[in-house]
Order: sequence, then structure tokens, then C-alpha cells
Amino acid sequence: MRFGRLRWATLAVAGGTALAVPLVQTGVSAWGSPAPAAAVIKTVAFTGKSNAPVITITGSGFAKKPSPDPKISPAKAGAKYHSACDTQPLQGNGKDGSDYGPTALGVGWGTSVPTGYSAGVYVPGSYLDCIGLVVKSYTATKVVLQLGCQYALYTPIKAGDDYLMQIAGVTRTGKVSFST
Repeated sequence: MRFGRLRWATLAVAGGTALAVPLVQTGVSAWGSPAPAAAVIKTVAFTGKSNAPVITITGSGFAKKPSPDPKISPAKAGAKYHSACDTQPLQGNGKDGSDYGPTALGVGWGTSVPTGYSAGVYVPGSYLDCIGLVVKSYTATKVVLQLGCQYALYTPIKAGDDYLMQIAGVTRTGKVSFST
């Protein structure tokens, strides 16, 4: 994760470790107006393998799938989006997914500051994740995600990592545990 000019908060977790996470305000939309009815994240499950995780989020109030923000693939974003992602070679199948603004949809993982990574986050004028999110399905109660092809360039999510999941303006944190 490139820390760029985005403001970061340190999330303390059990065992004395910390995770740097993008500092965003929950309960407020990206434009500063009140967020819609509060979403609730009940579970975040990691399945598959560390090099190709599937992330399933269950809960309520997720509303409709957010639109990509910006509309361009993160792998093709450049200086206009405060990013050098377009300088990285396109990986794998070329399906990089999308970023979704500062709080609509994003995931962060890592074990300690400053070794954290994130996918799906874009803060206009400040920061863009090079790893997009591929939305496999999205309903008001269940979202299934995969990480875009640029994930291959970064440290993979592993069991025991701390995670931070943001969806519809709310956040849930925990420890990564892969299930089959």
C-alpha cells in the first residue's frame, strides 16, 4: 500500500500489533452529506487461497452496488488520480476491478504499521489503490469480492493478518482466517 497523502489512522488490535488504515469518517457520504440508513456488517469470511482470496461479507443495509469511483481501472490510473498505478505491468488476466471512493467498498490487510495494504479505495485528490475490487455478487445482505489482477504485485493476505472491511460507510475489523 502506498501511503501517499492520505491521512492514516493506527488501529490497535489484540496482541499489541497495529494496522495503518485510511482515515475516513463513517456515517457521512464521500460528499459530506448524511449517509443512508446504517449498514451492519455481521461477518467477513475469507475463502480460497492467499494468492486468490474470495471475500464474502454478510449483513444488512448494503443498499445497491456502488458505482466505480473513478470510472477508470486502477491499473490504468495515472497522475490525474494521484497514482502511479499505470506504471505497473498489467498482471494475470488483466481484470483489475474497480475502486469505489473513500467509504463505499474497500478492504485493508496487514500485520503492523507500515506494512499494510488495501484495495478498492479512492480518495479524490489524494489517494488511489492500485488493487481494484472485482465484485462477483452484491445484494443488500451479501457481497462477494475478489481482488483485481494487480494484487499479484503485493504482499498477499494471509491467515492471522488484521483486516479492515468498509462497505456502505461502515467498518468492521478482525483477523483473517481462511476457511474452505
